[in-house]
Amino acid sequence: MDNAKKAIAKIAAVFVAALLFLTFFSNTIYNFNLPRVTVDFTKEGVLTNTAEGSGVVDFADKDMYYARESGIIAVFVSEGENARAGTELYSISVDIESLRQTIAQLSLYAELVDSRLEKAKADRDVAQQNLNGHSATPVGFDPSEFDPSEFDTAEFDPTEFDTAEFDYEIQMLEAAAENARKAFDDAKSLYGMGEIPLAELDSREAALGSLEAQLQQQRDRKQRAEDDYARAAEESGRASQEARRALERIVSDAERQVREHELELDANQREIDRLREQIESGGVVTVLASNSGVVLDISAATGMYVNKNELAVTVGREDGGLKAEITLPQSADYVRVGSEVVCAVRSKGLLDLRCEVSSLKSENGWLVAEVSFWHGDLSGGETLEFSINHISNVYGDLLPNAAVRRGRPDEYYILYAEIAEGAFRNEYFAKKMPVEVISYDNFHTAIRMQETDGPLPIIINSDRVVSEGDRVRIVGGSDINEAR
Repeated sequence: MDNAKKAIAKIAAVFVAALLFLTFFSNTIYNFNLPRVTVDFTKEGVLTNTAEGSGVVDFADKDMYYARESGIIAVFVSEGENARAGTELYSISVDIESLRQTIAQLSLYAELVDSRLEKAKADRDVAQQNLNGHSATPVGFDPSEFDPSEFDTAEFDPTEFDTAEFDYEIQMLEAAAENARKAFDDAKSLYGMGEIPLAELDSREAALGSLEAQLQQQRDRKQRAEDDYARAAEESGRASQEARRALERIVSDAERQVREHELELDANQREIDRLREQIESGGVVTVLASNSGVVLDISAATGMYVNKNELAVTVGREDGGLKAEITLPQSADYVRVGSEVVCAVRSKGLLDLRCEVSSLKSENGWLVAEVSFWHGDLSGGETLEFSINHISNVYGDLLPNAAVRRGRPDEYYILYAEIAEGAFRNEYFAKKMPVEVISYDNFHTAIRMQETDGPLPIIINSDRVVSEGDRVRIVGGSDINEAR
């Protein structure tokens, strides 16, 4: 009997041991098949955004030289050549007879401008006299251009406006409307007793509505008349000041016309002198570079006939510097006018050009930045590479970009590992929390989330798709004590 009990005890022990072994083994297999996730906590830090682009180097300022007269051109420079101020660019041989004809035309035009100048001086003197005397009606001017009534400074008479006519009409309409309202009320009672048809009731209602509309119109007319009168009274008080300002403008305009005619005569005379010098030189005029720079384009070859005002030579001005337009995404709104950036022109071996953002504009959904700089080895046409870094203020909650998930448009959330006590050890489940995205760069996202009792172990990576409520397995590399 004792042997039987011992055998039963051994069998029971083996059964319990096997049951425990299978329980732990199955739990291990189950945990092994769970999604493997890495968790971390938000950290304090900064974001670094980089804007990159490229553009073609060009001169910021260009001198455009046009043919002053029609004739045969002889070009003395070549494209890409450095031309100093005073360098001979080209000459044009012109027919002397045509120069004499041009001088005759300019002389006739000078006589016309001179007569205009004398008239402008006379107008200016008269206007100044009127201003000195503060006359309300200046004399000596074309009445079609000057209206003296605008400057009438007579005292405004407050007795001119009388509301009696409006008041009488309003009283008459009010009495008629009151009678019509009583007639309509009586008609409603008669209609209710079946003594008058609906058409008569409608007729009396229409008559009442018409009188009320007329009454409102008359009240509106009275209000507009009162407003106009008040406005006229206010404007009359400013008439004297407006008259003086108008006279000052007339004097200023007359003085401006005098200066313009004098400048026009001076320019006309200089052109006549230049043409006479050209005749003395045999009809050949030589054009010199006004500023130092690089010859960018030659529009005519030696021996060609060019027309007056035809473009001949284009020179990029050295003192104006270089520029390039860079197209950037709109998100690069941290780029500012005046920002200093480091650029590169690899074809010339220049990797640390100091450039300045000189202008910004939005164009077709992009941000177009113009950068300015100077380097003697560049002559336009090269490719300029642009790069600028922007370091943000310190954010309190930064996460890797992969940790911030997107639901519906403009809705973001995170998944964190929530701990739960299991039968044999702690278990973790993915929980969802909505967050607000403040900013981001190529690696991290700054978020704002609701307050919690402590730091949350946020899922930053997983070996498969994880959704809210899924049980997960935290693997090495996670900054959480329970995973170690």
